[in-house]
Amino acid sequence: MYRHRVTFKRDTSPDGDPDPSYTSNIIPNWPCDIRPVSGGERVRGKQLQAETKILIETRYSSLMRTTDIAVNDVTAEQYLINNIIDIDGRKRRVMIECVEVS
Repeated sequence: MYRHRVTFKRDTSPDGDPDPSYTSNIIPNWPCDIRPVSGGERVRGKQLQAETKILIETRYSSLMRTTDIAVNDVTAEQYLINNIIDIDGRKRRVMIECVEVS
């Protein structure tokens, strides 16, 4: 059913560190579907920043958090998790809203 694989990673940097260090593999090689839903550019400061919104549909896991990132196991693209939505309210499938990190 799911044709992609991602690894969910957690920030392991000490509190107060401005640069996150996503080195802890929370859920490795997790099956999912990855769908880009929109893309665009935004002006941040004086720079133009590209932004692509991604939806990841997968099975539920209580280990997932909005502070984690998802890393595509094939392309190594990183997705910053914004929201985790329980699709059917039964904690079986979730839809994860992400933004691609460049």
